[in-house]
Amino acid sequence: IGFGEDLTLENILKRIQSYDIFKAYCSNFKEVGKNFASELRDDPNPSCVINYYQGDLMYKDFGDNSTFRAIDYVKYKYSINFFQVLEKINADFNLNLGVLGISPTVNKKCNITPKKMVYSSKKTTVITKQSREFNSEDISFWGQFGISIDTLKKFDVEAISAFWVDDILNVAAKYSYCYNFYWEKGVFRRKIYQPFDKIKWAGNGGLISQGEGMLPKSGDLLIITKSLKDVMTLYETGFTSIAPPSESTFLPIEYYEKQNNRFDKIILLFDNDSAGVKMSRKFSKQLNIPCIFIPSGQGKDISDFVKNNNKELGKELINNLIYETELQRSLQ
Repeated sequence: IGFGEDLTLENILKRIQSYDIFKAYCSNFKEVGKNFASELRDDPNPSCVINYYQGDLMYKDFGDNSTFRAIDYVKYKYSINFFQVLEKINADFNLNLGVLGISPTVNKKCNITPKKMVYSSKKTTVITKQSREFNSEDISFWGQFGISIDTLKKFDVEAISAFWVDDILNVAAKYSYCYNFYWEKGVFRRKIYQPFDKIKWAGNGGLISQGEGMLPKSGDLLIITKSLKDVMTLYETGFTSIAPPSESTFLPIEYYEKQNNRFDKIILLFDNDSAGVKMSRKFSKQLNIPCIFIPSGQGKDISDFVKNNNKELGKELINNLIYETELQRSLQ
């Protein structure tokens, strides 16, 4: 056992770059700026990209709107803490930092040769769109989830025929929609949703709590779910809800505390899949609030359940899940 320089993030980044870290641990990443499918969730669509942002590389998943710098990606992928990430990278790249001869907590050797990259600053992406009228096919698509055109308009969701990403024209797919959010530093934040297209999502970030504009000043129950589609389905079944930017980010703690003071109860309802269950358990434990899931085999989320059944059964299911959860907590 010997000693090298201190094992710190600063010392790691003196020896390798974010590119090397992403290349080592993000299996599907091949090239900066080229879309690829996520390895963190079950989705074959190439909704992810690693690109330059403020002098560094940033991972962006338009599917769930999650973003990670290189260190945070490793932390999330392996469910380890910050120091364990440093240990792992130190060992995998043979950087000889810290106490030498100690094996990392998480072991996965990577034979990556550090590559010199030159980063340039990148402005926030600007997305504009061409709206169109909702048609019978839109009514049918959203209607299967119990969502009416009136509700879409209330939540500022539009049907579109085209959109531009940094002035590059994209002819919209047959089923294409724009979620309009808010202005921030001269840029309007929005998300493009094309449910049947190869590129399902495109967005330009922001920390919007989806559905926020429809929240009452106070109430008995607030459900935190995972997507605006689920927020709208819950609205149609009589429940007040919001969704964070993604399942991996949750709400800013100050915003959560504000809602906690406005509502008597808060319950989590994320997807019944590996990513959704993992994040729901994490925030449930961290904030001491209950979480519920759509039963296995009945859809992974409330919009799927309503699609397979109807709004009335969806409302009945949510009420039953809440009752069972509260009963279990009262007996603990």
